[in-house]
Amino acid sequence: MSEEKNEPAQGQKGGNRFLAFVKRKMPAASASSTRDANDKPLSESLLNASPFLIKVLELVLAVLCLILIYVPFDNRLQQNVHHGGIIYSAYISAIIINSVLITNHLQGQRVPQKLLYTYSVILGLLFFIAGYVVLHDWWALMHSLYFHPPKLFMDMMISSGAFAIINSIAFFVDVWLTYRYG
Repeated sequence: MSEEKNEPAQGQKGGNRFLAFVKRKMPAASASSTRDANDKPLSESLLNASPFLIKVLELVLAVLCLILIYVPFDNRLQQNVHHGGIIYSAYISAIIINSVLITNHLQGQRVPQKLLYTYSVILGLLFFIAGYVVLHDWWALMHSLYFHPPKLFMDMMISSGAFAIINSIAFFVDVWLTYRYG
């Protein structure tokens, strides 16, 4: 009798034996248990992933701000060297910190909550200050009686300042999302 179960029936291949074995061993799923306990609705999954997604958004905005401010500052449009230092420090530190945090998340390593709060608050303040400084320099150049820079450079400066303010808001939203869903 055991030989009959091990040998495939006529017309069956060896793989069908395995499927028959699995079907015998697996309990039939009832209608109420068709949904796995780990399955979540899409909205709940997105909310749980929101701290990671906002880190990606912050990284993209920081890179965008850096790209937009590079050309005007390369053409000597900063009002003060110290302003350039504040702006570049904010942009580069956000790129480095968020890259490390995203890498840690992708590797499955946990980062302490207090550290995430601290990074987000400090970077939010830095981006707000950097955005204010860029917008202040833009305003001073626009109303200068002696020097009128090209419109392209001025548009890039104001775009970088606006995206820096938006990114500072994203950092403060990140604190709330990390507290709520992290």
